[in-house]
Amino acid sequence: MHILSKIGLIVLVIGIILAGVGFYEFSSLINEMEPVIELHGAQRIILGPYQNYTIPVSPSPGKIIAFAYNSTSPIYVTLPSSFTNSTPISTAERVYLSPTGDVSGVIEFQNPSNSSIIVYYVLKYIEVSSIDVYSLVFVLLGALLFIVGIIIAIIGLILGRRKRT
Repeated sequence: MHILSKIGLIVLVIGIILAGVGFYEFSSLINEMEPVIELHGAQRIILGPYQNYTIPVSPSPGKIIAFAYNSTSPIYVTLPSSFTNSTPISTAERVYLSPTGDVSGVIEFQNPSNSSIIVYYVLKYIEVSSIDVYSLVFVLLGALLFIVGIIIAIIGLILGRRKRT
């Protein structure tokens, strides 16, 4: 086996290990998001015809703000500008994330119809530790090393076969 093949396999294994450690650490953040995504412990409100309801959002530096809701009929929702929609189009529930906790304002529900609507929502402030940030770096670095390892191993195999002939 050519030396480049051996180096490539070592780099590939290191990449797999780093990505595995990153995924393991990142799973803690995913576990924090699960209750929001599945609306566990959701608040329930009933909006009468053409009624509004506001939820205050207070600043929390160093945290991700997660907001999810589901309603029995379509409603209008106004969010602070830092929130982004993180929901696949195929689901009725909507999930929004604000990657920075330095946001303040209100989330407002508006019932546009002449009948009452039931809304379930969860607003959660999720602590982002340095481990969560480093876990993403580990995953990206691991993926990069994995790809580089494969390329080096393939080059080593090609050079090793040429040497024999």
